[in-house]
Amino acid sequence: MGDKHPKIIFTDQDQAMARALEVALPNTCHRLCQWHVHKKAPSKVLCFNSNNKVKGFLHKCFNKCDSKEEFEKALSQMITEGNLHNNGWLDDLYKIRNKWSTAFNKDYFNKGILSTQHSEPTNNICHGISKPTESSLGMLHYRKNVEIRRFFSAVTLD
Repeated sequence: MGDKHPKIIFTDQDQAMARALEVALPNTCHRLCQWHVHKKAPSKVLCFNSNNKVKGFLHKCFNKCDSKEEFEKALSQMITEGNLHNNGWLDDLYKIRNKWSTAFNKDYFNKGILSTQHSEPTNNICHGISKPTESSLGMLHYRKNVEIRRFFSAVTLD
């Protein structure tokens, strides 16, 4: 990138990556990919899947708060609704709220991007159908075989 650095960058919660970004790109705003954070919620907030109000308040904290005060109110409502007063994951997430809540990032224009959105769904699919040692070429061969099978299935149905 030469002498130009990105204004904003999205990553997962990897601490080594965060430290490296602070050193290598000190003037770049480091945000957390909301997809990664949200993906952890069901295992960290046990009532997440069974309580739509908790889920709604967390979503509001992520994207829908226009001010820090509105964020604090939504977070408080979520904690009360889900009885999450001693949830360590939420406590840790609160400490870095400026990295994931839109309420704390009004100074940076991000074109509505809130995650590493294009790569993650693809990564999820690939992890589900391939082995960690599988090469990209192996994945392409797999895809080609699937296409051939679909073609012959369609031909035999006619």
